[in-house]
Amino acid sequence: MTIEEAGRFIRYDFLNEILNKLNYSKIATAHNKNDNAETILMNIIRGGGTSGVSGIVYKRDNIIRPILIFSRDEIEDYLRFFKINFRKDSTNDNNIYFRNKIRNELLPYLKINFNNKIFDSIIRLGESAKEDSEFIDKIVKQYIDKYCIINECSVIIKKDVFNFQNAILNRIIRESVNLLKDSLSNIERKHIKDVLILQKLQTGKMINLPENIIAINSYGDIIIKYNENFSKEKLFCELNLGNNIIENFDYCINIDIINKDTIKDLDFIKNKDPLLKFFDFNKIENKKIILRNAATHINEGNDFFNPLGSNGKKKLNKYFIDKKIPRDERDSINLICFGEDIGWVVNHQISNKFKLNEETKKVLRIEFKKRSTYKSD
Repeated sequence: MTIEEAGRFIRYDFLNEILNKLNYSKIATAHNKNDNAETILMNIIRGGGTSGVSGIVYKRDNIIRPILIFSRDEIEDYLRFFKINFRKDSTNDNNIYFRNKIRNELLPYLKINFNNKIFDSIIRLGESAKEDSEFIDKIVKQYIDKYCIINECSVIIKKDVFNFQNAILNRIIRESVNLLKDSLSNIERKHIKDVLILQKLQTGKMINLPENIIAINSYGDIIIKYNENFSKEKLFCELNLGNNIIENFDYCINIDIINKDTIKDLDFIKNKDPLLKFFDFNKIENKKIILRNAATHINEGNDFFNPLGSNGKKKLNKYFIDKKIPRDERDSINLICFGEDIGWVVNHQISNKFKLNEETKKVLRIEFKKRSTYKSD
């Protein structure tokens, strides 16, 4: 992950946190016409398709961009006219970053030497690409509904799809990956071509795609799923208070400490969200907070867990068996540990040892947030 990407995740996480605390419904960002032109040009240089060349959208989920139609000069002229103070980010002058090189070197050069209305020309290209892309996307959705089988852990593309035109076929493959992991980060045209080649090979053949995704030829159908053996490479990472962004991990992990007295609704503490849990901080205070997967053993394979509501501890593997978790999925299950103690089998249960009680004063709040929440612009 680049510094720019990490900064984007943290920024949107902070904005969403404020939005939720204040019970707002929208986040308005200050993206403008120049930003949009930069994004389009960046995607052209990277070899992006019509989706990338479409540029920044005016609205996505709870994010709106009300001044996207105005240029940076127009915005600054307005602020100066009404004597409104504004700040400039000094890092925007640092040309070690890709976007800044586009902004400070390439676009001014194009404007002076080729087209003094280069921004408008690039935006028109983006609008045309957006119209074409939206039309094709509607057709692709119809074909996906008809020819793809979407499961919780996989997407199956039926072999009939591979008789379609490449303009449709390529997007079906891209959207199948997107449906699986809710993101197209690091998925490039070469990966789509690899899937096309795979489909022509014999059944059982497999290829690796970015971020722990694999594609398998199954009698001409293509199965896109997570690589269940990937986790056996082991995951072990010490976490800190605040936002934790981990390379090649699908979630941001937010950790903070709150006073129990500030939580009025005890049902909130006992929430049913499998990715948000609360722990008695007084029982954890001097322990390291560790993220690992079940494949990463720290007690010579004899991990024990004391599930909430149980009378005692049991071997972690026995817990998996009792919960009827398939054998091939167990190693990939994430664990939050406090020192050597398992405090949370993520997506399942917390430990009795760290549960809240009447004597709890400080509460440790841990939340997993899907990184795809923060779309790249």
